[in-house]
Amino acid sequence: MVRGVESVLCGRPVTLVLAGRVYFLLTEKYGNIADLTERVRAETADSVALTFDVARLLAEQGELIRRKLGYEPRELPTQDEIEEAALTVDPLTLVKLKKDVNAAIYVGMSREFLPEKIDLALVELEKKTGEG
Repeated sequence: MVRGVESVLCGRPVTLVLAGRVYFLLTEKYGNIADLTERVRAETADSVALTFDVARLLAEQGELIRRKLGYEPRELPTQDEIEEAALTVDPLTLVKLKKDVNAAIYVGMSREFLPEKIDLALVELEKKTGEG
């Protein structure tokens, strides 16, 4: 199951998703993912452009997956809009985007842990009694 983070990029709602294709694009372009999250988190001028570029890639992947799952297509920001936003972004919006980008990377790299065994009788009992 693919999981993502809802965010806003250039005033448009987007779903940021780190899945296989984007993972490899990011590692080829920026190197180690752990280092990438630190670079996004950094408070430097270079991290602004980096954050917007990574957000663009994650948003593109998220939109492809949304469409594949049958959701209504959403228009993504153009490269020009992203470049302009990187120049004009206010600090609070930038902090939120950095947080969302790193959250999407974390979610994409995390495993879902499911219980080893599910006691079906206990599940049915909890449904009937309203407990659990």
